[in-house]
Amino acid sequence: MRIGIDAYPLVKSKAGISRYISNILEELFAIDKKNKYILYLPKEIKLSKVNVSQLITKGIFKKSAILWMQFGANNDFLRDKIDLFWGTQAFLPLRAPSKVKKIVTVYDLVWKCYPGTLNWDNKIIFPVFFKKSMQSADKIMTISRTTADDLTKYFPFCKNKTDIVYCGIKQCAGSGNQGNLGIFNKFNIGPKYILTVSTLEPRKNIINLIKAYSILKQKPGFDYQLVIAGAKGWSGDIISCIFKKVSFNKKDVIFTGYVDDVQLSQLYENSSLFAMVSVYEGFGMPVLEALLHGIPEIVSKIPVFKEVLGDNACFVDPLDYRSIAQGIEKIISDNSIKEKFLKNKEQILEKFSWKHSAKKVLDLIESFEK
Repeated sequence: MRIGIDAYPLVKSKAGISRYISNILEELFAIDKKNKYILYLPKEIKLSKVNVSQLITKGIFKKSAILWMQFGANNDFLRDKIDLFWGTQAFLPLRAPSKVKKIVTVYDLVWKCYPGTLNWDNKIIFPVFFKKSMQSADKIMTISRTTADDLTKYFPFCKNKTDIVYCGIKQCAGSGNQGNLGIFNKFNIGPKYILTVSTLEPRKNIINLIKAYSILKQKPGFDYQLVIAGAKGWSGDIISCIFKKVSFNKKDVIFTGYVDDVQLSQLYENSSLFAMVSVYEGFGMPVLEALLHGIPEIVSKIPVFKEVLGDNACFVDPLDYRSIAQGIEKIISDNSIKEKFLKNKEQILEKFSWKHSAKKVLDLIESFEK
C-alpha cells in the first residue's frame, strides 16, 4: 500500500505529539519493508529510509496542516495514488478521495474537558473539524485508555473503531553520562532539587506547583530548588505571568526552557523527586521518563496517571497547592518511600514500548488489506 502521513509534527521541537510520532515512525519504518510511506510536511527533514519519501507542501499550506488537509490534500492524494492516510494530529482531510482509507490519532479531549486552557485558534479548529474527522475515520487510535474513555463519552459512535496505541519509553541518549553537566553550571542548579518537565501552558498547573514550593521554602531546613524544564507554550510570556502571581526567589525556582535529550536525562538522574501536577493529560510521557530514571514522583490525582503508574506514586489534588506541598514533604521526609514507589518499576515500563506501539500501528494498517 501507499500510505500518506501528516508529518507536520516532525518539523517542530521534540515534545508532545512530535515526540510520539517520531518515535513510532522510527520503529514502524524499521519493521515494515513492504509498504511505501509518503510524508507530507512543510520542509524537508533528515531521513534515509528506502521506503519513505517526503512531499513538501507549498505556499499557504506550509503554515498549517489543517489548511493543507482541507484544501490541498485531495489533489496530492490523487497525484501520489494514496491508499491510506494517517492523520497524526486528531484531524483528517474531509474531502479526500472516497477510496482512501483513513486512520487518525487522538491524544486527549482537553478541548472538551478543559476548554478554558486552549489557545484561541484551537477553540475554533476543534469544534469545527474534530467530530467530522472522527466520523470520517475508518480507525481511531488513542494514546491511553483514559483518552479512549473520554472520546467515547463525548462521541459514542467512536467506540467500535477505537484502539489504544500507548506512548513508549526508551533510554535517553547520553543517559548515565556524568562527564558533561554544563546545564547545572549554566542555571546554577544545586545538588538537591525537585524537577518538573512540561511545556509551559495553563493546564500544566505550574503556578500551583510554585505556590506549594513557596510554602515549603518557608520551613526551616528545606533547601531544595525547583527546576522547571520545558519550552514556552501558546500563552505568551507565561513566565512573567507566573512571577506576577507568585512571589519567589529566582535563584530557587529555575526555568531552563527547552532542553535536549542528553540534558533532560541528566536533570532526571540527579533530581531528588519529580512532580507533574497537570489538571489534565492524555498520557504524560514525563512520568514514565522519571520512573525510568528511578525518581520518586508526586503526580495529579487524575485517571491517566493512575492508568500509567498504578499506585507507584504519591497522588495529590492538583487544584489544591497545599495538597501538592504535603505530597512533596511526604516524599522528602520518608526515605523508604522511594523503594516503595519503585518496586514495580520494571513491570510498568515493559508495558510501554515504542516497538510494540509501532507493531500495533502496522497491524491496523494491514487490517485494511484483509
